[in-house]
Amino acid sequence: MRPEKDIMEIGKEKLQQLKTVFDELEVQLALGKAEAKEVFEREKKNLNQFVNEQKIRFKKEQKVAEDKWDELLARFESLEASLSAETATDKALYDAQKEKTLRSIYELEHTMKEAYGDLGATFREQLDAFKARLDSYRIQLALSEFDNAAEAENRRNELKEKVNEIRERMQKEEEEANKVDDFVSEMSTSFDHLKKAFSDLFAN
Repeated sequence: MRPEKDIMEIGKEKLQQLKTVFDELEVQLALGKAEAKEVFEREKKNLNQFVNEQKIRFKKEQKVAEDKWDELLARFESLEASLSAETATDKALYDAQKEKTLRSIYELEHTMKEAYGDLGATFREQLDAFKARLDSYRIQLALSEFDNAAEAENRRNELKEKVNEIRERMQKEEEEANKVDDFVSEMSTSFDHLKKAFSDLFAN
């Protein structure tokens, strides 16, 4: 059984991940398609540069066994390749690209944890933020494929309202919550309901 302190820390980490998701959704929904693509490409380039810097740093330190380093290097390079690929403009192609990028991130996270026990706060935050950006940019592609511009704008505004509603509740209830894990569970459920209500915008 995990100590209460560990459970609290896990809860706080998950809460921060949820906040990041809603922050990214808010940013994307405030942008037009061209602006959103520009922001997404810039963030993708920034993460690629960060990953490359981390790869060089770990290679220099070489604190793990050679066989483990070979696996770690392969994970770094797999993610770099995904981040260097041209972003798909078609929703279905983007979904496949997104799945591949997420798989590269998860594999790198897993190998890092096996080799070092932890990712480190900065690395984890960077990867979590980009996972959220992958989801939020997908919404832009979905909206751009609506045949009716007015209908697309209505869906955008409806989603904005729901995101703001959950964010406000999150801010209010975070201060009142007695147990972090209960609060995180409630917010996660709210996010799941949001994705179901807007399943035409979120990838399955």
